[in-house]
Amino acid sequence: MDVFLGTQGAKRQTWSGTSPRSLLLKLHEANPDISDENLAELMLDNVRADDDLLHPILIYWVRLNRRALGAPTPRRRTNKRSNRATIAATTAAIKSRVPMVFLEMMTPAGKKLADCTGKECLRFGGLFAAIGKAVKPTEKVGKVLSERDIAALWRKA
Repeated sequence: MDVFLGTQGAKRQTWSGTSPRSLLLKLHEANPDISDENLAELMLDNVRADDDLLHPILIYWVRLNRRALGAPTPRRRTNKRSNRATIAATTAAIKSRVPMVFLEMMTPAGKKLADCTGKECLRFGGLFAAIGKAVKPTEKVGKVLSERDIAALWRKA
C-alpha cells in the first residue's frame, strides 16, 4: 500500500538525496539534552564538512519564509494560469459539442419541460417560474418557447 507523505515543508526536504533531517536526528539522539543553539552549532560543523547538506536546508528555509511572506511562488502562478487556461478550453469544448436541451429536461413533476404547462412551471419555482411567466397557464412550453428562448431565460434567472 502506498502512503502519500505530502509535498510541502519538511517532508519534501526529507526526500532530497542528502537529508539534513536525518543528520539532525542523529545529532539529537547522540546529544538528547543539548540546547537548540548548541545543536545548531553541531549542524553547522557538519554542513561545513559536507556542502551537499546546505542546499536542502536553504531550499526549505526559502520555501517556508516565502510562504510566510505571502509571496506566490513562480510555480504556483504558472499552475493557476495553466489551470485557468485549461478550464476555459474545456468549457469551450463542452459548449461547442453539447448543446443545452432544455425542452428534454425532466421537471419535478417527472415530465419533460416541453410537455409542462405554464401553470405547472410556476409551481416548480426557480428557472421554471421564469418559464411559466413566459407561457400562458394552459399552453405547453414546447409549443411556445424554443431552446434559444429558454436559454435566454436561464441566463436571466
